[in-house]
Amino acid sequence: EIKEWLKTSEFGEILNQIAEELPIYGSVFLEKTPKGASVVDIRRIICDQSAECIDDSRFITTIHYMTPAELRETGWDNVEEVIAMFGNKQAPKPFEDNRGDVNMQLSTPFIKVHKRYGEVPKKWLKGTSDEMVKSLFIVAGVEERVMNDKNQAIGEKGVVLFKSEWKKEWPFRDFYYTKSKGRLLGIGVIEMLLDTQVRINELKNQKRISMEISTIHLFQTKDKQIVRNVLTDLENGDVMLSPNGIEPVANEERNLSAFQDEEQSYLAQADKLTFAYQAIRGETPPSSTPLGTTQIVTAQSSSVFGFKRENFALALRDFFNEFVMPQALKDLDEEHIMRFAGSAAELLKIDQAASEV
Repeated sequence: EIKEWLKTSEFGEILNQIAEELPIYGSVFLEKTPKGASVVDIRRIICDQSAECIDDSRFITTIHYMTPAELRETGWDNVEEVIAMFGNKQAPKPFEDNRGDVNMQLSTPFIKVHKRYGEVPKKWLKGTSDEMVKSLFIVAGVEERVMNDKNQAIGEKGVVLFKSEWKKEWPFRDFYYTKSKGRLLGIGVIEMLLDTQVRINELKNQKRISMEISTIHLFQTKDKQIVRNVLTDLENGDVMLSPNGIEPVANEERNLSAFQDEEQSYLAQADKLTFAYQAIRGETPPSSTPLGTTQIVTAQSSSVFGFKRENFALALRDFFNEFVMPQALKDLDEEHIMRFAGSAAELLKIDQAASEV
């Protein structure tokens, strides 16, 4: 039933999204929601980057862009005040197109909302105590400032939509492709191959420039009376008289083999860093490659990716126990009828066990 439920619920999409984004960015963060969980946009989360994992972060802030209708559905405080103050300012501004006409982009405005989990003095919530307690603050307009006549900031315009003490663990879970000491974010394939990609781009640009030069046909001669350009000054069948002769300038590319060797060396380095060899990618290796080499490469790659799958599965265990199962039990809370077949003595044992429970 859990398997069938996952196919029809949003958790199936979340699992696919985790598996797709994890190798690319190196990190995936999940936030617990009333309906289960959602994948956090890695560009819109602020936390302690020196923490080992997101559970150890001293604070976690997520940024959301919400419409007025979405804000009204939350039931938070001061919603109408926030819509009146920040609703129009976040709307797209008019722009001029190439013809000089002004086109207005009229649509529902987005309001920027910060949701922050972290420790604050208890008096910020209630009372007068300076004791630091875990809390949740939801604020709109954090970046807005009150300016004086000299364009100096003298105050803040932020409006608190919700605040409460938080007595549980942070409602986030994290997944990593490759971890590095001293940083929270993991290392993905893009970051892993960044230097290699930069060098490949340089080689391709250098090769493109050299090919552009080699496509130009140039001629040289010691005679000053000869035509300046054979393309524009000559016609088909013309005869040129030059005692010293006319010779083509040798500007063809003579270093293509060096470019190819350099590219192959960096592509091989990319395969070594990612263990994505030809046999793993499904490509046919060169005919000169020994069978033993292919088998060794396949075994190494399989063990590396098997290790990463194991780490991913261990992280999924906590995700299932804390995020998936509670929601699944709510949705699957129905009566079940089971039929037991057996002898009278066996059925009696089942009845006694059920009565004891």
